[in-house]
Amino acid sequence: MERINNADFLSSGYEVEPAALHPPVSKHRDPIKWAGIAAATGLGLGLVGRYLRYRAKVRKRPQLYVIEGC
Repeated sequence: MERINNADFLSSGYEVEPAALHPPVSKHRDPIKWAGIAAATGLGLGLVGRYLRYRAKVRKRPQLYVIEGC
């Protein structure tokens, strides 16, 4: 492929379209978005696990007393 300079390209009559006019190929391929979702999910699961572990440790369990009267 032959390289041309900007002056030759602009004088050749080609129209240059801004990249903003063309949408991305696929909206499902946004790695930053998916990394954020994964990080938020991991943080949420970690906080829920800590809460459940704390609740299981602090929670008062009913005790069963059997008194036999015979």
